[in-house]
Parts: sequence; C-alpha cells; structure tokens
Amino acid sequence: MILVKRLKIFSRTKLRKTTNYDFSGYKSTRLSLEKFRFVPVMEKTDSIQKDLSKDPFCRDTDNTIYVFHSPPDNTNLDITYYDKHVGSIAIRLFIEKHQPYMTLHGHIHETVERSGTYKQQIGKTLCLTAGNNGDSQLSILVLDLYNPQDAKRIVI
Repeated sequence: MILVKRLKIFSRTKLRKTTNYDFSGYKSTRLSLEKFRFVPVMEKTDSIQKDLSKDPFCRDTDNTIYVFHSPPDNTNLDITYYDKHVGSIAIRLFIEKHQPYMTLHGHIHETVERSGTYKQQIGKTLCLTAGNNGDSQLSILVLDLYNPQDAKRIVI
C-alpha cells in the first residue's frame, strides 16, 4: 500500500499516462511505513499498468470479473471526502481497452456517500463498489452474475 502525500502533475492520454509525475509519500512494509517516491523510471520494472498488460489479465476479458482494490480514475467510485478523484489511471485505461464483463472495487470507503451511487459504467463494463464508510456498518453487494446491472447495495 502506498500513501500519497503529494501529486505534482498526473494526466491521462489516449493510450497511457504521461511520464511527468512525482508521487511522494510512504509505503507499508511488514514492520513499518517507509518514505517512498515513485518516479517514471520505476515504471520499467514496477507498475500496475505494466502488470495488467500481461497475460493472463488480457485473456477472455468478456467473460471475466476483475477484483481490484483501487477504483478506476475519474468515476463515481473514486471520490474522497474532499471531492477529489483518486482512482487508478492504469485500471481505468485497462477497463477502457479490454472492456471486461464486470469489475469490483474498494479502497475509497466514502465514495458512495460522496457520489450518491455504487455503480459506474465504462463502455460495456459495469464497475461496482460496496463503499463501506467508517461508521462501523458493513455494506455488501448482492447480484446475479447474469444480470449484474440489477446489483443491490445493502448496508447491514
């Protein structure tokens, strides 16, 4: 997990993100948090975007449900309490390109409260989140795999 403190420039292009960015923050290890800085040169060896471009991620996407911790960028599923979109550009680009059957997301607990919905359609892909808030109530999604558009979010 990486906690981002600062974002300089981060933009999205048609095929991939630009390389003009700088993430400074902390990453968790088994024992503690360590200072961390993600820079463009690291993409050559370590990035979600690189991992998602490999087999088996790109195989039979029409019939696959992907479970990602992070939501896709600039959607109803990635809005924080400060009304900022903080989703993954790499995941958004993957969904736009491969159009999987469905994706399930977490990470941004307050997004349902902020956006008013737990669904986002990207092309033919339905993206869902349970959106658990920090109010000690559990939110779950109940759905029929053959009719996922009728999914219901239930707060217990």
